[in-house]
Amino acid sequence: MKNFIIALIFMGALALNAQVDGVGIGTTTPNSTLDINGNVAFKVVTLDDGVTTTIDDGYYINIQPISDGFTFFLPKPDLVPGRTYILRNIAPSGSNQAVIDVIDAGNVFYASNSQGSSATINLTASGENKTIYIYSDGTSWNYGVFGYN
Repeated sequence: MKNFIIALIFMGALALNAQVDGVGIGTTTPNSTLDINGNVAFKVVTLDDGVTTTIDDGYYINIQPISDGFTFFLPKPDLVPGRTYILRNIAPSGSNQAVIDVIDAGNVFYASNSQGSSATINLTASGENKTIYIYSDGTSWNYGVFGYN
C-alpha cells in the first residue's frame, strides 16, 4: 500500500509539472503558456457619460459620449501592467467626441513615438481616431489606431 501511495504522488507530480509548461484549450500539445485552439470571446462593455467615467472593466469597450468632449479616464498604468483595451466611439458619425485621459496623469505614447505626453486622446465619432487599441506597459499607456472606420 505504501508503494502505491508513493507511485500515486509521483504520477501526480509529473502531471503538475506538465501543466507548468503550458495550458491548452482545444489542444493536448500547447505551444505557448496559454494555447487556445478555437474562438475567443471577450466581454464587451458600453460606457456613456451618464453612467460612469472610469474605464476599468472589459476588453472591448464602446464609448458613447452623450455630450461632446466628455472625458473618460483610464486607470494609472502602474496599477494595471499588461492591461489591454480596444476603445471605440460608437456615437453617430459626425457626432460627439470622447476624450480619453489617465487618472493622476501619466504618459501616453502613440504607436512608435518614443516621446510620451500627458496629453489626452480624442476619440472622434468618425475617421481615423474612432477605434484605438491601448495597453499598459506598467509605466505608460501605449496606443495605436485601427485606421479609418
